[in-house]
Amino acid sequence: MYQSVLADVRLFELLGRIDQDLAGVVQGKGCGRCGGRLDRADYARKPRGMPVELGTEHAVRRSFCCAAEGCRRRNTPPSVRFLGRRVYVGAAIIGITALRAGARRDEARALRAWLKVRGSAPGVIFQSQQRRPISREMLHRLMKRYGAAAGIPEKLRHSHVLKHCCATHLLSKGFGVERVQDWIGHANIQSTMEYAKVTNARRDDMAQQLKETWR
Repeated sequence: MYQSVLADVRLFELLGRIDQDLAGVVQGKGCGRCGGRLDRADYARKPRGMPVELGTEHAVRRSFCCAAEGCRRRNTPPSVRFLGRRVYVGAAIIGITALRAGARRDEARALRAWLKVRGSAPGVIFQSQQRRPISREMLHRLMKRYGAAAGIPEKLRHSHVLKHCCATHLLSKGFGVERVQDWIGHANIQSTMEYAKVTNARRDDMAQQLKETWR
């Protein structure tokens, strides 16, 4: 099912229109630092996971730059298409994960309850107490706090470890290195190969343990 949904051009056209609306809201507010006028300063992306029929405008991340001399601060609006600066499309990653796994009843119930509190306006689903996107610094602090509560070693209490886990898990499940590279957004396949060495070493260790058990 998810393959047909993510191959539907209409989905990405809708997401593009939502991104236009989000960008319009940001531009209308002006610079977050000085209140100056915001000029278009989009930057190109090479996204993976989009239907090939889409035009080049879908490979552009909307962004603005303050026109005030001495400020020139970049203001990049939230996006329902792109996850940060990654090369893959957010809809592809989130859509595949959600549509393959599906939401459990308790998860769907909790999400509906939260949306009643948050409201149905477009934008970030999980906001800070100031109703803004949660900052990277706050996510880092939360990862440390909940990592400690879960008994995770201190050196592993950082968000990047989730990327490590994802890569090693996919490789251990038999996904090819190139597919894993595309999934987690590595520009250089040699970075992905480092995870392959870990999973191969673990596999060899398990084989050795089994061999000793059978003796």
